[in-house]
Order: sequence, then structure tokens, then C-alpha cells
Amino acid sequence: MTKITILDIGSRGESPGSWNYFTSHGVGISCNTFEADPIGSIVPSPNITYKVHNYALWSKSSEYLDFYLTSEASQSSCFKPNADFSCFEDQHHKTRLIFKKQAISNVLKLDDGWNFSDKVDLFTCDTQGSEYDISLGARNLLLSLAPVVALETWADEVYEGVPLDFDIRRFYNALGYKLFASEPAAAWRYKVNCHLPMSRQRLIGENLLYFPSPTTLLCVNDDDLLPKLLVMCYYGFYDYAFYVSSLRKRHDMAQYIVDIYNNDINLGRYQSWPLIT
Repeated sequence: MTKITILDIGSRGESPGSWNYFTSHGVGISCNTFEADPIGSIVPSPNITYKVHNYALWSKSSEYLDFYLTSEASQSSCFKPNADFSCFEDQHHKTRLIFKKQAISNVLKLDDGWNFSDKVDLFTCDTQGSEYDISLGARNLLLSLAPVVALETWADEVYEGVPLDFDIRRFYNALGYKLFASEPAAAWRYKVNCHLPMSRQRLIGENLLYFPSPTTLLCVNDDDLLPKLLVMCYYGFYDYAFYVSSLRKRHDMAQYIVDIYNNDINLGRYQSWPLIT
């Protein structure tokens, strides 16, 4: 059975129903979770195997890491919330600015913690600003295992000193990854007492989707290639999945992709899934 292996960093262990397409068609999902939040929990999902890794992730291994636990847990970060952003409407910052600082122990970079004999097909990261540092600590994994990458990044310092979208773009470009899609992850209005409700919102954060280059994928062994192609189909990029399988002269895989595309309940009917799932 084909199995897709996911590294799901910062999503609190909850998988969306959209993955049910694969699980209902004989594709296994193995989901590895990593949580900096010490009270983070796993939300079970049918037909998905979870493995919990009991350490936090960063750009280097260390004994502890500062963590800012906000009143809304999903807004917690390894970076301090920036009070300057109180100029935006309250729903975007009010709970973010109520926090307590604490230390997280057992901090590893992913290159030190991951068993490289295991494959990785999808690397997702939504950690309120730690995406760049976690990616730095996973550099060897990204180069050797060539997963699809979907992550969130800020376009301004919602947290003090947080790396921004151009830092992420520069890093993945240097690794040879190709940006396939972006979408707004956060867009906010300034606090003007709701006098201008139809005003456009300012872009604050982005979701980015990266695929390994064709050259990189030519080096992936056959058993590991198909799950990555299925992830590409999941995001709606059937053409690239077909192109890569053709370069590899894997006409059986190319036909499989065509069959998925043409199936009455294929993913293409849904146009594309959100980049961060």
C-alpha cells in the first residue's frame, strides 16, 4: 500500500477531512507531530496513524527555548508578541498580547532528531514565526528526502524580531526548491472604529507552497516518488506530477495521475486545497 508520510509541525495534531480522499482510496497517511506548546494535544482522526515526537524544534539543539504562551493557544510563539500591532482591529491582536513567558526543554533541530532512513513526503509548518528557524534546522532533511513544503510566514513583525516572508523565500530558493503557490494567511484592517468597513485589508502573513525541483526529484528512489506525486495532485498540480513521472520514464505513475485527474470524484473538482492544511 502506498503511504504518505507527513511532518506536521505546529498544527496541534489535527488533520483536515480533505485527506480522507486518499485514506478512502487505499493510501495510508502517517502523521508525525511536533509541538512547542507544552499543553498541545493530538486530535485523533480516523485512518491516520499518528506518531508524537516529544521535543520542540528549532534551528539548533539546546537545553531550553523561550516560549510565549498566549491566552489564545493557537497564537503562542517562540517570539514575543509585538505591542505595536495594537493599531489593528482588536480581533487580530487582543488575545495575542495576553501572554506568559516560559521555558521549553528538550529542544532539537530536526536534522538531529529525525531518522533519515524514514522518508518524508510533506513538510508542513505553522508555528507563529518559527518556520524559518525550524527550516534551518531541517536543511539536511529537506535536501536529502525532498518533501513537498507548505508553510506559513509573516510579512511584518507581528512578533518581535520574527523572520519574514523574504527570509523564507531566500532560504528555499537557495536549496533549489520552486515556489508553486502563495495565498494570504492574514490580512488586517487598522482600528478606525469600523467607520470604513469596506476598506481593503493589509497583507500581514502568507502561506507558501514549495515543490522540489525536477533535478532533485530525479534522484528520489521509485518507492518514495509516488507519494510525493500524490501530494502534488492533492494541491492541484497534476501537470507537474505528470511531468516529473514522465522525466523518470515512469509511465505507470503518469497514467495513475491521469486516472486520478479523470476520476469522477477526483481532487480536481475542488480546484485546490488550502496550502496549509
